[in-house]
Amino acid sequence: MQGTYTDIAAAIQTVKSGGIDLVFLDIQMPGMNGMQVMELLNPHTHFILTTAYPDYALDSYAYKVLDYLVKPISFNRFCRAVNKAEELLQGNNSNEVQLISEAGQQPYFFVKSSHKLVRVNLQEIDYIESKRDYVSIVCGQQKILTLQNLASLEAKLSPLGFVRVHRSYLVALSRINSIEKESLHIGTHEIPISATYREAFLKRVGSL
Repeated sequence: MQGTYTDIAAAIQTVKSGGIDLVFLDIQMPGMNGMQVMELLNPHTHFILTTAYPDYALDSYAYKVLDYLVKPISFNRFCRAVNKAEELLQGNNSNEVQLISEAGQQPYFFVKSSHKLVRVNLQEIDYIESKRDYVSIVCGQQKILTLQNLASLEAKLSPLGFVRVHRSYLVALSRINSIEKESLHIGTHEIPISATYREAFLKRVGSL
């Protein structure tokens, strides 16, 4: 364990310095709330939220939140969260997306959906939408619902032509038809562009 902090600025500086895999974070804190902290550190940090406020659970899963513990937290519940985090950070998560690239083929990967493995071809993905602890991978008329974390997919797919435009949306740059001030269009779908991601997104588009 690196340490515990009551000073938010010091905690953020420590995490940004590197070597921190997991942060236990409260929601309501003086000066800055937990969501704002995750905005600053995401997508390079995993979190377990420990809070008295269950209302933020839905929003939290747009980040690398491994678990959401509502106070009072029992020791058994805490242990389950820690074990879950340890499995993921050690690379033992069987649901982790593994990109496959074979000679003469576009990259693809498999995800678990409805008790089966479904192949997803990278060039067919329009966008990926976060739905709490699940994501919906949209490929034309096909929507594949799978247990994944959007931030984890972003880390893998960003170098391959995907960009985050909203806490709930990761889009394929090659599939974008048009861009407006606060939204973009892919086929018949209109996807919001949030202020948090707009500048980085427009820079990415401008670099194409």
